[in-house]
Amino acid sequence: MESGRDYNEPASALVHETLDTLGSLVVEHVRLAKLEIEANLRILAVQVAVLGLATALALAGYGLACAALCLDLASVMRLSNAMLLVGGIHVLGGTVLIAGVVSSMRRRRFLASTVDQAQRSVETIVDVLREARSSGP
Repeated sequence: MESGRDYNEPASALVHETLDTLGSLVVEHVRLAKLEIEANLRILAVQVAVLGLATALALAGYGLACAALCLDLASVMRLSNAMLLVGGIHVLGGTVLIAGVVSSMRRRRFLASTVDQAQRSVETIVDVLREARSSGP
């Protein structure tokens, strides 16, 4: 007898085993969540780094390309109109690219495996409890 409980009886042994198993299940869910969070953070960090690098390169390239294009277009139209045209096109293109990246980041489902596993565990526990209740004493 431990702590005043008799685990030799079938019901208390079953309860003890169930509690141990549930404890182990919770520990495994926490481990899975931790691994999944770490993996998601690594992916997110790489995406943010690539986005930052791409933005810096794009800004430098855009600046040079815009200046050259505006100077070339100045032979056909006023320089201010050429700058407005080139700038507007680049703002539109940049907006589309940023929207694509943000959309991709929003579609990522964080903790997907953990949520799925926890849901399956809950469903299994509910099924076992229903079976135990229907078989009754």
